[in-house]
Amino acid sequence: MSFDVIVKRRVAGAENPASPTQYLIALLMGIHFLIAPFEMVFASEFGTLSRYVGFMVIVLVLLDALNTKKFRANRAVVYLAAWMIMALISGLWAVSEIEWQRHVAIYLRNAVFLVAVGHIRWRPQHLDLLTQFATLGAVAAAVTILFSPTSDLGLQGRQSIQLLGTSLDPNYLAGILLIPALVLVAALRGRKKWWLANLLFLGLILSAMLLTGSRGGFLALSLGALVVMFGKYTNVVLPKQRMNRKLLAWSGVALIVLVSFSYLPSEIQARYSLHGLMGGDNQGAYRLIIWGHAMRLFFYSPFAGIGVGSFATSMVSGFRYVGAHNMFLLVLIETGIIGLLLFLAFLFSLLRQLHAQSNSLGLGVLFGTLVLSFFLDALTAKFLWNGIIFSVLVLASPRPDQFGST
Repeated sequence: MSFDVIVKRRVAGAENPASPTQYLIALLMGIHFLIAPFEMVFASEFGTLSRYVGFMVIVLVLLDALNTKKFRANRAVVYLAAWMIMALISGLWAVSEIEWQRHVAIYLRNAVFLVAVGHIRWRPQHLDLLTQFATLGAVAAAVTILFSPTSDLGLQGRQSIQLLGTSLDPNYLAGILLIPALVLVAALRGRKKWWLANLLFLGLILSAMLLTGSRGGFLALSLGALVVMFGKYTNVVLPKQRMNRKLLAWSGVALIVLVSFSYLPSEIQARYSLHGLMGGDNQGAYRLIIWGHAMRLFFYSPFAGIGVGSFATSMVSGFRYVGAHNMFLLVLIETGIIGLLLFLAFLFSLLRQLHAQSNSLGLGVLFGTLVLSFFLDALTAKFLWNGIIFSVLVLASPRPDQFGST
């Protein structure tokens, strides 16, 4: 990319200044990512705070669409809408109407939120604001885990956020911390400014992620970081400088992981051992047993599925209330082959767009999120939708390479 092209883009941006509504939407989205690790802490009988933030974003997007007399949406939402229709229709044969209603309500809220944020053309300064808020929230979560006496879950030494009588699943927390961690990795790779602060914040977040004991989170972060650092990158950096920054980023991440690992409790270290990562412990074997029984449910209705929200209540006797521990398997069983193909088409469309845009950060975030979702029931989890929403945000930015600093 030539200097002339950069100048023209900056001039074009100056000629089309952002509206106050767009800035307010960016601020609200920043708050959404900021409070994500503490969502349960701020929850009440009327719902979570992020739900009200999302509602305000949707209202502002509608006002902006009415003002500009046009509405933009990512083309991938066509597949998401088709999958949602499949989920709605599955209520005709779902085992539990209550569970069907609960799951569909969550899917609909997140889908509408996703479509809404795809309408805005996010400017670099707005995306910077959003990533700064996300990083601040992740650092606050990391400090809470590292120094709060209530963070120990009493389960193999694993830690998470436990405040005001609430507790967040450590695997879900690892997924929430994934986005700011990869943002900081990208910042170390692409920018000189604030590199020491970025490295410090990344160290705190990585230490907290390791303390969650989430093996899926560790794998998601590792693979996502590979995509961020070695994928195509649109930032304007000389080849030699780019390589030096890659080495700096890798060296920093490796050093943080090695130092943090040495201070982990022995129970958590065992989870990250080769035996633990290969599923050789009891929990890994239990997951494989669940997958085996889950496939039996698939053959009851292979094409249309057994109905959204029906998995847990349809499991064979001898199991407690469990999930599928695999988002893709859950989609296959509850919405069938048709539903899985539609859902995969939605995800692959986003991945293809990110690849075409040469946006390694967005690609790394979405890919890492999907890797973690392979081991969890992520369809109702905040980290999954945040990862998808983040990818749509960067796709809606005309210059996604110009953000990612702290």
